[in-house]
Amino acid sequence: MIVQFARRLVEARGQNRAADAPGRRQLQPSRMTRRHALAVLAALGASHLPVHAQSPAPADPLFALKTAEAVLAALTPAITLDKLESGNELLLDVPDVVRSGEVIVRMTSVMPQTQRMWLLTLQPDALATGALLAQFKFGPHEPPEARATVKLDATQSLLLVAQARDRYFGVRREVKVGFDLNDA
Repeated sequence: MIVQFARRLVEARGQNRAADAPGRRQLQPSRMTRRHALAVLAALGASHLPVHAQSPAPADPLFALKTAEAVLAALTPAITLDKLESGNELLLDVPDVVRSGEVIVRMTSVMPQTQRMWLLTLQPDALATGALLAQFKFGPHEPPEARATVKLDATQSLLLVAQARDRYFGVRREVKVGFDLNDA
């Protein structure tokens, strides 16, 4: 819908300019790319578009909380680890054993009406940060899929929490961190 609006806008501007500058190269509507559409929309003042789920700026107060229980209690409505429903329809894709350092974590929900997802660690003491590693918000027509790069220096138990249909679901996964003996 947004891209269609941008295409119509570019077409209208192109038709008006065609009479003014006949030798000028015009942007063809069929050549409209996502980059052009976003540039046009940015010029119109559309500052935040639900194109991709993105981890927000760490200025969010949830990132300062040190335990997973505290993060879950701060959600609206509040929830506890014990009250999370089974996340059989959630996928937390991360290797069982990883090298120390940055690790790509893929998160997917196949539940309809997934609104938000949070990636938490259950051992925040092993990290210099709080318990919340990433959070994602999805629009009504966005697929609830996200990727995050997290730094793991010690074995961690990760928890993916999803909010769908005004209920919370969770799935846990332990990630063992190994060290390369050649790096020592």
